[in-house]
Amino acid sequence: MHNIQKGRVDYLLDVWDAPARRCQPELVKPHLAREHIAPTVDQQADLCPTFPPEIVFIDSFSELTDQTFRHKVGGWTFCCNYLDLAHTEAFSDEFESLGPMDLSALDAAYDEMLKRIATRWPGVPVVYLHFPDALETREKFQQRARHIRDVVQSCEQRHDHLFAFSVPSTVVQRPEVLEPGLEDFPYHYNQATYDTFAEMIGNHPRLRRYF
Repeated sequence: MHNIQKGRVDYLLDVWDAPARRCQPELVKPHLAREHIAPTVDQQADLCPTFPPEIVFIDSFSELTDQTFRHKVGGWTFCCNYLDLAHTEAFSDEFESLGPMDLSALDAAYDEMLKRIATRWPGVPVVYLHFPDALETREKFQQRARHIRDVVQSCEQRHDHLFAFSVPSTVVQRPEVLEPGLEDFPYHYNQATYDTFAEMIGNHPRLRRYF
């Protein structure tokens, strides 16, 4: 498996076109407020697998919530959640925030990403998972989730190797065991949410052979 958790689509396209703009993890990690996300910073410097994938999974979380930050001197960027970082004076001296992805550019970005996957790995399916927003109470993120769903639905009509899945909101609940400090976090779920995703994908007539 090759995993890029903070792989916002505009970042991926930018770095594939200009590798010099890829994240430099050793300069980012001293500024993390949440040290457990350090591996996701490392992943942003190693974008492509060395093996041809059987199947590609994409989810909506990075486009939904992650922000881009740019190194003021080097011009390279990285992505993470705003609260993943310690926003100290030292961080502000070194980096500037470019904010979340402009969703007006999302359709073109997904379209380009899907074309590149189809060209590089013909016949490989792309499974798109919509992060459930049933626990989200902030209107701006609810709006972003709706916009992303509309864009992906449009992309499905143009790309026959794309398969998108959303879990019904009636299934989505908070985890059975809440992690301290994450009691109100709306993007961790009960086991039934994950099981439903797995069942939907595994039962799809064009995808079940992979599972």
